[in-house]
Amino acid sequence: MFGFPAHPKADNFRLTQNLLQTVTFHVKYRSSNLVSLLTSEVVSAVLPILPVVKQIQKAVATVVQSSSDANTPLISGEVKPDGLQFSLADNTKVFAITDEAMTLTFVGHVYTHFVEAQAEFNRLIESVLPILNIEAYTKLSIRKINVVNCQPAILGDDEEPWLGVMQDVFNPELIGHVLQSPASSKLTSSVVNSRFHSDNNYLTIIYGILPKQVEPGVRQAVLDIDLAFERDVVSLEEVRLNFAELNKEIFNIFMWSIVPELIEAIKS
Repeated sequence: MFGFPAHPKADNFRLTQNLLQTVTFHVKYRSSNLVSLLTSEVVSAVLPILPVVKQIQKAVATVVQSSSDANTPLISGEVKPDGLQFSLADNTKVFAITDEAMTLTFVGHVYTHFVEAQAEFNRLIESVLPILNIEAYTKLSIRKINVVNCQPAILGDDEEPWLGVMQDVFNPELIGHVLQSPASSKLTSSVVNSRFHSDNNYLTIIYGILPKQVEPGVRQAVLDIDLAFERDVVSLEEVRLNFAELNKEIFNIFMWSIVPELIEAIKS
C-alpha cells in the first residue's frame, strides 16, 4: 500500500511484552435500517456477547429563528440518541454501533492475536446483520496504539536524555528530523503526526516521546498506526480478507518503525 518493506510473520508470533495500549477495528456502512429506530432489537442481539449497554448521544445544533441581525442566527442545541455502546464490565472491550458505523476497541492485555480479535468483531457484526440489512461496507480501518515506558540513564546537567530514548526505540530514518536538529541534545519531548494518502488508502502515524511523565523520570514513547481504505465491500468474507491486508501492512509499518534491538527484547 505505502511501500514499507514486507516482514514475514510466523503464525505463532508473539511479543512477551504487549506494547499495545488499544486496538480498534472500525467499519462504516450503508444500511436500509437505522440503529436509532431498532434499539431493542440490537440490544437483544448483542447483550449476550457484551453485557453492559448504554446509549450514545450527540449534541445537535439547529437554527431556530433569525435574529434581528440577519448575520447572527439564533442557535438551539439538543442531545439526540446516536447509537449504542456495549462493553465488558471493566471496559476492556467496547463495541459501539450507530446508524453509520461499528467500532470494536480492545484495551491492553485483552488483545492477544489479530485472528481472534477479528473473529470477535465478525461475530458482533453477524449478530446485527439480520436487523440492519447492511447493503455495503464503505470504509474499513484498524488503529493500533503502541506505548513503551521509558526511563533513561542520567546524563550531565547540560544534556537531556530523551534523544537517546528516541534512538533506543525508533528507526533512525523515522526520526531523522530530530537527529539532525542542532538542538537535539536538549530534546525533552517530540510527537510527530504524519498523514499519507494513496488511491483509496489512508495512513496516519503518530510517534515520539510524550511530554507528560507517567511517574518521576518516566515518559512514554508512542507509535500510533491508523490505516484505512475506502471502497464498497459487500460481504463479511471480503471484510475479513481486507482486514487481514490492513493488519499485515500495519505489522510491516511497526517492524520498520521500531529498532531491531527492541523487537528482539520483547519477542517470545
